[in-house]
Amino acid sequence: MMKRVSGWALACAMVAAGATAALAQSAPAVTAQAARVTPVAGGVEVRRGAAVMRIVALTDAILRVRIALDGRFPEDASWAVDAATRAKHATVTAAPDGFATASLRVHVDTRSGALTVTDPQGRVISQDAARPLALDGTAFTVAKRLPLTEHIFGLGDKTGGALDRRGMSYVDWNTDAYGFSSSTDPIYKSIPFFLGVGGEGGSYGILFDNTYRAWFDFGHKDADTLTFGAPDGPIDYYVIAGPSTAEVVRRYTDLTGKAPLPPLWSLGYQQSRYSYMDDAELRGVAARLRSDRVPTDVLWLDIDFQDRNRPFTVNTTAFPDFARTIGDLKKDGFQTVTIADLHVAAAANQGYAPYDQGMAGHHFVRDAGGQTYVGEVWPGPSVFPDSPTPPRANGTARCSGRSPTRVSPASGTT
Repeated sequence: MMKRVSGWALACAMVAAGATAALAQSAPAVTAQAARVTPVAGGVEVRRGAAVMRIVALTDAILRVRIALDGRFPEDASWAVDAATRAKHATVTAAPDGFATASLRVHVDTRSGALTVTDPQGRVISQDAARPLALDGTAFTVAKRLPLTEHIFGLGDKTGGALDRRGMSYVDWNTDAYGFSSSTDPIYKSIPFFLGVGGEGGSYGILFDNTYRAWFDFGHKDADTLTFGAPDGPIDYYVIAGPSTAEVVRRYTDLTGKAPLPPLWSLGYQQSRYSYMDDAELRGVAARLRSDRVPTDVLWLDIDFQDRNRPFTVNTTAFPDFARTIGDLKKDGFQTVTIADLHVAAAANQGYAPYDQGMAGHHFVRDAGGQTYVGEVWPGPSVFPDSPTPPRANGTARCSGRSPTRVSPASGTT
């Protein structure tokens, strides 16, 4: 008699058969062969049919989990974790169903493919749900158990009021959500990292490394299950153990990088609004703050100091001597931060150096057909520096006529 299987085991069997139906729906009975667990440097590969799950310990307390449904992993690339960090692996001790590090025990159920991570005493840190993976065409959803005692924090700037994300669902997709309300989601930025706090194995974190329109459900649809997924892209995530929340956050920054020490003046009160329209208004605000004895260290200028909202320009009608204004503010104890948006006006043959030099140096993002991508932003039609490539990033500095900004405690950024 054929037996019913679920989760990653069923996903593997369906991929091997060329199926694409959603696993979250009832599935036909499928006979799935037992998974093979093979040691690799720093971890294991689990293979069932064509599908492969690779679990590698980058450190004693950080695991990277990748799944290739057709057995071929996509390019090992990331916007969040650099190549040198991804290439690390800890010393591990092999086990029949996984491996151990100095801090973790990793177990894979060879029938369902479910991943369980515990501490050396067997206390569960993170555990897959009964159906660890659901597929719907190119879309996928990873599911993990959500114990009753566990609370969820993270994802950066999200609306809804409560810091505890349990019982909520969210989408990550950078959105210019001007005028957003307390229930708007998604909004401006995406930070696909969350913390689980209160489980028997202590705090842990998960970083989901996928740039598509990702979703997260923390017990909203199913009270005892957390899920995350995307419509396409790599199944690639990191499990970061604590046991304390502070240790999880520190190890998260080991993956993604640590914030530089801010200048001392940035710790004071900063005055910002959209927008100060001219020199007189800006000076008036500064004078009022001083006369009212409001201890202010920083003034921010939005796009209205620019000529026609074009980055790296100044509206000399509204701000006739911009350098003098900045200097006078500095004498009065104010640092000044001026906005520099991530676009350049597509203003050909108008003497606009950032565009002319950027086009000459091929420094702007191109579409799949090789044409310079043009989108609508504040100046109107705009192009976008291809900043991840170092020579092109340097091109932005050259276009502005300045070296890349470096901030020190003694000087503001302008």
